[in-house]
Amino acid sequence: MASITYFGVEKPQSTNFGVFHKNIETNLTEGNWENKATCRVHPEGILYIQIKEGRTHEAEKDPVTIYRVCAHVPDLDVDKVERVVSVTGWKSVVREECEDWDTFYSFEEDFSNLDEALKCANGEDEGELAKLSRPSEGSHEYPLERGGGIYITGFTRIPEGHLKSNFTVKVEDPTSNQD
Repeated sequence: MASITYFGVEKPQSTNFGVFHKNIETNLTEGNWENKATCRVHPEGILYIQIKEGRTHEAEKDPVTIYRVCAHVPDLDVDKVERVVSVTGWKSVVREECEDWDTFYSFEEDFSNLDEALKCANGEDEGELAKLSRPSEGSHEYPLERGGGIYITGFTRIPEGHLKSNFTVKVEDPTSNQD
């Protein structure tokens, strides 16, 4: 049966707005998880970890609140990624094959309560993140700071009255610290 999960509006720690050290904490807690991220060191790079709260709706069932732990290496250019996903129940682990580098590690897991999600994000459980990474030892082990991408899209109205996208251009943020 099909389901829909809604995560609401992106929060300040979302990499869609860039990566800023002011949005990173040593550990995520009940008091900061909604607006902060944390980092762990993985063999493939620094993992940027955040928790998203969502509501899953299935036909003829009451909505269920879930907490999704998301971790990835934000210093890599994810626009060139082809996704290969394996899903088991509520857990999905993603290994992504890329043109410029061998593999890209990304992790997503859904939890039914916040406490379990916090333990996973902080590496305090016996899960995959805890086994494959260690806590960062300070801001020198955080991802590079960078601004979010800026996208410009042009549209044309077709004879049927609908809008059709003609082009999309990504403009790099001039305030970015990356070369």
